[in-house]
Amino acid sequence: MFSIILPLYNKESSIESTILSVLNQTLIDFELIVVDDGSKDQSIHLVRNIKDKRLSIYCKENGGVSSARNLGISKAKFEYICFIDGDDIWESTYLQKMSELISLYPKAGIYGSAWAYRYRDKIVTPNFYIKDRSVEIENYFSHAYKHTLFSSSSVIIRKYVFDKVGLFDERIKMGEDLDMWIRINIQFKAAFLNEVLAYYVMDAANRACTVLCPLDKHLLMYLEKFDCLRKENVALDIYIGHYCLRQGVPYYFHSGCKDHIRCLLMKLSLSNYPFFWRIIYSSQLWRINCWIYTLYKRLR
Repeated sequence: MFSIILPLYNKESSIESTILSVLNQTLIDFELIVVDDGSKDQSIHLVRNIKDKRLSIYCKENGGVSSARNLGISKAKFEYICFIDGDDIWESTYLQKMSELISLYPKAGIYGSAWAYRYRDKIVTPNFYIKDRSVEIENYFSHAYKHTLFSSSSVIIRKYVFDKVGLFDERIKMGEDLDMWIRINIQFKAAFLNEVLAYYVMDAANRACTVLCPLDKHLLMYLEKFDCLRKENVALDIYIGHYCLRQGVPYYFHSGCKDHIRCLLMKLSLSNYPFFWRIIYSSQLWRINCWIYTLYKRLR
């Protein structure tokens, strides 16, 4: 059976649709744990109006999505932990098909399905670079460095895995999910279903990704804990390297953050990465790149 954890913070415009996508699953044997993280809108009142014996609600002071997920994990009754954010949507067959994936690969520690971005009436599916319909992944990092396979609303994790790798890092406000995927995939195999069963809703109100997170709360500041493992695992090193290059761009052109990003870049051999990254982070072209980035933000 599944314990589904839904962290909630100010999602009054979307929370009902999200919960209905869970309650309308074809597989009905689950519990839904909603953890309200100090919402200031009508979110929690809308949830309380939904009557279903599988739904339980916990309220706490605002502490961030990681603390809400961790509370949900501590309350979970069942072996498999699912997550869904308060503005995302599942296909009605999500749990059924993920249950079948678990049966196919019972030794994996984490399971994920393909997912897609939804913006109004448009659906955009990333290229996951996997051809098979389902696969057990020995080395997650060699598959996921081009594009992450998992999103926080499309994974299922065995509960005992958290006993091995720990809970979500509550210091991290951006990248906390990827930090967890790294810790899990270092120790456990992953299984992936190459069928879109979850949707990341881009036009939802109050999405955390629409605001630049303070650097001291970003995963970029906590990657040092993986330094020793990166020396032993080439795929992990490349995976983290690509993450640093992608996520570091806005901070590289932000006053007060550039020096830390430079320290991260010193651990990378940029010659091993695509040429355009060397152009973006070129010290000789820094002023031009900064002007282009500023113009891009204004036009976006």
